[in-house]
Amino acid sequence: MTTRSDGNAGARGRSLHGLTQQESSTNQNLELIRDVYRYQILYENLIQRLKEYTDLYTAGSYSKLKQTFTKTEYDKILLTNSSVNYYNNNVDDLIDFSYNPVNFTNYRRNAYSVMDGLQKAVQQYDQLNFTVNEFNQQESVLTNKEKLIEYIRTQFLDKISTNAFDITQTFKTDVFLKPWFKNYLQTYGAPPSGIFESEKMAEVVESLIRSGEITMAQFVSGNPFVNP
Repeated sequence: MTTRSDGNAGARGRSLHGLTQQESSTNQNLELIRDVYRYQILYENLIQRLKEYTDLYTAGSYSKLKQTFTKTEYDKILLTNSSVNYYNNNVDDLIDFSYNPVNFTNYRRNAYSVMDGLQKAVQQYDQLNFTVNEFNQQESVLTNKEKLIEYIRTQFLDKISTNAFDITQTFKTDVFLKPWFKNYLQTYGAPPSGIFESEKMAEVVESLIRSGEITMAQFVSGNPFVNP
């Protein structure tokens, strides 16, 4: 910021806008506090409420999600996130403002919740594609006489003849789990929704890295044997 001196040794520098450096710093700090207030309002109005719904989605509680996250609820959340709720006299004057020191932790946990929801969405997308492909294959068989005859022959008639000479061989294989999955299952058990929770997995990985069991490069590559 450009300043000028009036020639007095004890004089305070003034900006081109007529504010002293001290006053300018105070105003900047005040605006930072207002932003903290806005973040707290944002968490209470939007983030916290959305986390409830993303948690239901990740857990596979779709019926409950449908019952609670209605169009009316969507509209309410939309209105509470209007800019007028963040830029008004109450915020400017810091009315009813009380700093919440756990806000950062709340935002961080919500980020994990979003990540879990994205994992669930990708999983469902893969399942949907598999189901669609299966349906298309079955439809092509059912709507084509030649394919249907071939399907019946290979799935039933051929099997009848080969079952008479069926030989059963038992194989024994060792199951290898990557350290982070093994540690997760030992600590938290199998995830009920089939999705490893991001926050818990992060704690597991941090613990393994601190203990020297794996490196960050090994976790990111998905290969616990890759050279650091």
